[in-house]
Amino acid sequence: MKTGISWLDVKLGIRMLVKHPGLTLVGGLGMAVAFAVGAGSFTFFYSHLYPNIPLEDGHRIVAVENWDTKRNNEERRAVHDFATWKRDLKSVQELGAFRNTMRNLIAPGGPAEAVKIAEMTASGFKVARVRPLLGRYLVPEDEREGAPRVLVIGHEVWKTRFGGDAGIVGRDVRLGNVVHTVVGVMPERFAFPVSHQYWTALQVDPGEYEQRRGPEIHVFGRLAPGVTAEQAQAELATIGRRAAAAYPKTHAFLRPQVLPYTYPLMDIQDVTLSGVGVMQLMMSMLLVVVAVNVAILVYARTATRLGEIAVRTALGASRLRVVAQLFVEALVLSSIAALIGLGVAQYGLRLANAIMDSETGGAPFWIDYGLSFPTVLYTMGLTLLAALIVGVLPALQSTGKRLTDSLRQLGGGTGMQLGRVWTILIVTQVAFAVAALPVAVAMGWQEVRSAGTRPTFAAQEFIAAPV
Repeated sequence: MKTGISWLDVKLGIRMLVKHPGLTLVGGLGMAVAFAVGAGSFTFFYSHLYPNIPLEDGHRIVAVENWDTKRNNEERRAVHDFATWKRDLKSVQELGAFRNTMRNLIAPGGPAEAVKIAEMTASGFKVARVRPLLGRYLVPEDEREGAPRVLVIGHEVWKTRFGGDAGIVGRDVRLGNVVHTVVGVMPERFAFPVSHQYWTALQVDPGEYEQRRGPEIHVFGRLAPGVTAEQAQAELATIGRRAAAAYPKTHAFLRPQVLPYTYPLMDIQDVTLSGVGVMQLMMSMLLVVVAVNVAILVYARTATRLGEIAVRTALGASRLRVVAQLFVEALVLSSIAALIGLGVAQYGLRLANAIMDSETGGAPFWIDYGLSFPTVLYTMGLTLLAALIVGVLPALQSTGKRLTDSLRQLGGGTGMQLGRVWTILIVTQVAFAVAALPVAVAMGWQEVRSAGTRPTFAAQEFIAAPV
């Protein structure tokens, strides 16, 4: 049986929105907020769990780390293991490492300021495959003990801190008490390995430390051509077993693993994926709750249209045709709410990104809070779900009754009074539900900020106490 849906149904749906501004405003606003929360959370989770690394063949960049099965935590004091992996691991090329440090930058023409620095191996720039804008980047000779201290800066600080001086290469600046020579400027938007604008050579001698001692480092590299992550993991596991046999006291519970590059940097492990899925489902359920309430409002409005429905049925319209018309009307409302919600979500995510810039030194370079195709597809699915709830459920309930009995009830006048009572009750409920959403979002944001704050030192070796 054909439904006969046409453009005229859409025009009728728009007229119904204009004819009932109260329902349009309350229902549209409630669903728009729910769409904003759902789309915003989906974009946030998706960009963290499935990032698109904006580098050449970025999907082949991986992280390598030790996992301590006894403490159920990562072990980043791995200068000895890094040397072993760099020598023996063939399935991951250009293996590199970095660590975060904070130093006071002292340069002519500006005040001293604390800056975040990536102490990184020269191979990091080869992994990124990005050429410098001016000068050169780090080279292996810079990592040797006693080598002159050099500094590579990013395009942003070159413009803001050094005034875009084309003669910056060769200038001396101080990082703390150590003089460094600027040897290169990286191009715009380059912030590898995370959100960095200053790079110095990582000068670490494993011989100065015992096993599982020394600075915490992040290890990364590129999968060799034709090698999968699973194959690299198999080779790394073999190397890990040899290390456990050679150093049972320190490596018995260590399991080296190959991970997507961003996972260790964002504290994401496979065990958390199911939890994130549950959180996203709960966010989506907000729309279902609001849509059910809007559906009751639509059902109350449908009582005023029983005469129209009865006439259309008498003229030969099938029940499916009537339900399709009411579905299209709900689809128009939910589509408008979805567009508004996407706009609000985009604004909220950009605001969150600005907060991260000011409080944590900037979001990771791979984070993109723009409207991606998966986000739009997810929102379209929510739009159809909302339209089904708002339009089809009331339509089935209304058309399932005998229309002649419904018309007699309308003639008594009590039906409209009951409708107004239901409208007042449901509007109040939706208002409370919408008011509670910002509180939930604020609490969630606080959790994200707390979870995303990572120290740049070996925090487990220190204690804190109030004074």
